[in-house]
Order: sequence, then C-alpha cells, then structure tokens
Amino acid sequence: MGNALHLFTLGRIPVYANVWFALILGFLAVNQPSLGHSLGLMAAWSASLLVHEMGHALVAQRYGLQPQILLHGIGGLCFHAPIADDRKNAFIVAAGPGLEIIFGLMILGLQTVLESTSFELLWEDQGGDAYEGTAFGSMLHWTVRFSIIWGLVNLVPLHPLDGGLLFRLWMRRKKHPIDADKITHIVSIFVGVAGVMWGMTNQYWFVVLLGGMLAYNNWEALSQLSLGHPSSRTTNNEFAEVLSTDAEAAFAANDWQEAARLAHQLRDQANTPKTLQARAFELIVLSNVALGRWDEAAGFLDHAPDNAAIREARQKIESGLDAEASDGW
Repeated sequence: MGNALHLFTLGRIPVYANVWFALILGFLAVNQPSLGHSLGLMAAWSASLLVHEMGHALVAQRYGLQPQILLHGIGGLCFHAPIADDRKNAFIVAAGPGLEIIFGLMILGLQTVLESTSFELLWEDQGGDAYEGTAFGSMLHWTVRFSIIWGLVNLVPLHPLDGGLLFRLWMRRKKHPIDADKITHIVSIFVGVAGVMWGMTNQYWFVVLLGGMLAYNNWEALSQLSLGHPSSRTTNNEFAEVLSTDAEAAFAANDWQEAARLAHQLRDQANTPKTLQARAFELIVLSNVALGRWDEAAGFLDHAPDNAAIREARQKIESGLDAEASDGW
C-alpha cells in the first residue's frame, strides 16, 4: 500500500500506517505533561482509530470485499473492493462510527467500575489523579473521549465524513445522482461553516480547522458539478462510455451480476449524459429482476425510464414481492 508500513494482520484484515500517523503520535506525545499522559494518549488515539476502521472492515469482509486498513494522520481509511448495493454500502459506512461509539461506552463502563472501587495503581503519578495521572488511567480517559465524541462527529452530514457518505447514499435513493451530490455538498458547506462558527465561539481550533477545510472542499466539488469543469467532464464522459459499453456487453451475455455492478458504477459518474444515466438505471432494474432481487430492483424503478421493458419488469417485481410476502406468512 504505497509507502505505508504493514503493522499487523487482524482477522485476515491487514493494517498499515504511514509516516503522517507516526508524526501525529509524536506531536501528541511531546505536548503532554508527563510520560504517562503521553503513552496513554497515544494508545487511546491508536485504539479509537483502529476500532473505527475495523468496524468498516469487518462488514466489508462479511460481504467478501477484501478490506485493508490504513492509519494516517488524524484519521484512517478502509479500502475494499467496490460494491454495487447501496444498502450494503451504507452498512459498511455506518459500522465504523457505530463500533467506535460502542467501544467508547464499554471503556466508560470499565472506567466507572474502577473509579468506584479502592483500586490503586502502583505507577500513579505523584499528586495526580488515580487514573488520569497514569498511562493506564490516561488511556481510559482519552479512549472514552476520542471514541464517543469522534464517533458522533463522524455521523454529522459533512462529506466525506461517514455521516456525509450516508447522507449522499440516502439522497441517491431519492434523486438523480448528480442532483444528490449537489445537495450533499450544499448541506456539507452549511454544516462545515456552522462547525467553524461553533469552534471559534468555544475556542476549539481543531473544529475550526476541520470544518473550514471540509467546507472549502465541498465548495470546490459543488463548483465543478454546477459549472461542469471541462477537463473533468471530458474524462468522466469517456469513462462513462467505456462503462456503458461493458455493462451492455455483460447484460447481453446474461452476466446479470456484472451488468448490475457496472451499471451502478456508471450511475455514480458525475456529469454523465442523461441518456447513459437513464440506461444505467434501466440495466440495474432489469439485471436485478433477472437475479430475483425484487427489493433492490424496486428501489431503482422510479429512476428508470418508462418503457416496455421496465413496465414488464415492474409487473415481475410486484409478483415477486407478493410471492415473498406469501412465503413469509
């Protein structure tokens, strides 16, 4: 994975870290009042990030997507093979902050139990708190704060945080992909600016930096979508043509799974001509009908063109859903 260092493999999921992650850990260490605080904070930061990315990776692994984790700078990334199913993609995205928050609550419970007893640590800092003044105590203290607070922040609808990705997936179920992306970026700009204002009022400069940076990134992305940046439009159109050709070939060969996957990729391309977007939704519906995936096919019916093939597919979907309902009883 580039210049990243392979740290270990956990449950067949390789974990890497790059130099920026080491630099951030070093920065955290030198700004603490004691060695115990430094070690505790570094361990908490690493554990919280790893648990977050493992949340994504475990669900991706469940879907056979061969995930890999990279710890970098102030965050992490979970790389995995592309997946065409939006609902499964949403589960992957939500699992990161979800597992991180659960982990933080579990550590909070442990911290509460220990603080309610007369448990003492032999390596307690002189004059320090029985927990926050030691490596172990500092680790508990910061793990709770990192995991719960950062997990909740990640659920805010600010692209590309997890909440922003979930919002984008939700909007794509209701709107044309390009319109959904525009709405996502507009909402993200407002959320980012609100974060900047809140951070300045409360003197949380990290929030100011993060909110400002992400608001600016979303402004740039929105500008390219709205103005139709020439270079990106040309590149995307060429790629869309290739995807369309491959999807049609797979559909003609009765490779429904591949046709649906390629059609999902096609609909995700920004600035794709509307004719290709419409055909992509049509292929998604028809391929899923052929596979007997009635729910997924029904989810894209409203975006598909109204033609004879789709009208026939609608009847099959209704019959398939009715049959499944009958079986359920």
